[in-house]
Amino acid sequence: MNQSMKTLLVAGTCAVTLGACSMFGKKQSEGFPMQVQRSDNVHKKGMFSQVTGIPYNMQDTGAYTSLKVRPYLGQPDGPNLVFIEGGRFVMGSGEEDILYTRDNRERAISIQSFYMDMTEVANIHWLEFMEFYKQDKNKSEIPNIHDGYTYDSKKTERYNAYVDYLNNTKTNKYNFQKLDVIQPNDVKRFDYSYFLVQILRPDTTVWARETAFNDSYVANYLRYPGFRFFPVVGINWVQAQEFCKWRTRAANEYLFNEAKKKDKDGALNEYKTAKDAPLESGVIMPDYRLPTEAEWEYAAKGMIGTQYEDENQSNNRVYPWDGHATRNPYGKQMGFFLANFKRGRGDYAGIAGKQNDAALITEWVYAYPPNDFGLYNIGGNVAEWVEDVYRPLAFEDVNDLNPVRRIQLDSTKLKSDPSKSVVGDPTSNYLLAGKKNSLVDDSARVYKGGSWRDVAYWLSPGTRRYLNKFEARDYIGFRCAMIMAGEKVGEKRRGNKRVGGQYR
Repeated sequence: MNQSMKTLLVAGTCAVTLGACSMFGKKQSEGFPMQVQRSDNVHKKGMFSQVTGIPYNMQDTGAYTSLKVRPYLGQPDGPNLVFIEGGRFVMGSGEEDILYTRDNRERAISIQSFYMDMTEVANIHWLEFMEFYKQDKNKSEIPNIHDGYTYDSKKTERYNAYVDYLNNTKTNKYNFQKLDVIQPNDVKRFDYSYFLVQILRPDTTVWARETAFNDSYVANYLRYPGFRFFPVVGINWVQAQEFCKWRTRAANEYLFNEAKKKDKDGALNEYKTAKDAPLESGVIMPDYRLPTEAEWEYAAKGMIGTQYEDENQSNNRVYPWDGHATRNPYGKQMGFFLANFKRGRGDYAGIAGKQNDAALITEWVYAYPPNDFGLYNIGGNVAEWVEDVYRPLAFEDVNDLNPVRRIQLDSTKLKSDPSKSVVGDPTSNYLLAGKKNSLVDDSARVYKGGSWRDVAYWLSPGTRRYLNKFEARDYIGFRCAMIMAGEKVGEKRRGNKRVGGQYR
């Protein structure tokens, strides 16, 4: 290389280096200072818009508009939520397809990071839900349940007949009492009664059997203090959705009131309640919701526990734990079952004096070891509702990033009940000559995992079943999930450190 080329190369390298220095240093030689901005530092003094150059949080002078950016320390911690670090995994059933459904073929997908309840929603949590709407001050806040939430045709007809009676448009078919003066509150009281029956009250009769003495469960399981931390059952998919809405409201109301106490600059004074506070305030959480089927399966497998040396994973998992057995292979608990399930015909718990899983029906929500994400009873105790509509070939239709089956998407608006936010599938897929010949329709919802009534086969996270969204069982419960919003920078709690053999 001649001297002139060397000189040119050195000069070019210096130019690039100087350019890089000016780009990544605190200030450029001309124009605006360069700032590395994050969600948790952009509110500080001296920060300005990277698109307009206007400083944030400046007093409005009339010459320009400055965006008010509130301090943000990270997404508030939701009670009972654990962090599930997202990533790629192989979704689908790893067990033999003994029913020949072929409805969950193995395929690679990726899941966003999210939060999920450490435990199933328990009876005491549902009683909180009931107590909230029992208060007179909250009765006027009940959701509108007449649009898609009614499932008892006789009760639906009765309600419509009552409205018609109030409007004097039809005869008094059900002999309602005549009201001398009709007030709007009269309809509200009827609405509350309807909400109480349809949404608030679990169906405790799911325990009843003609040939089994389960009467004590019917009478005591929900309300007796000894069952407080047993998973709530008798809940249909619609009721679980309403619980998520209430939990979002109640949790955010508490966070908002606590933030107001610490709000020295009075920035929150313009908002009366958490419902008025926008997400931009940073003091409330995103919505609680049911996990999608893919999220639930990803969290249940807990494949983070099999990882070593970069992205290598030593093995896949049949169950939420390692190995092909349902018993603990390690330590003092060696030989004990790792989940609550039915061991065989007529065998729910083992023999007296040396019971193994020690649970004839459901069990304490913290019983049995958690999986590697810290989730208790994700493989047993009760099966759990998820967001997805059931279709046997959903694995062919959905995306490979955050997949969910919502029938057919409507581009206008998504609602909590997918049947109200989507266009239904063509009925020709499951109706023959106008007559229903399949249990699969727009009301079919997926539930995942095994339960105290199920054999070990259903403990595998890849198995899937479905039920009408308005039906409930004594072996189906649920847990909630929430999106992880924002950067990981500065949020140490979003790590997974192995403590005591489990990831935290």
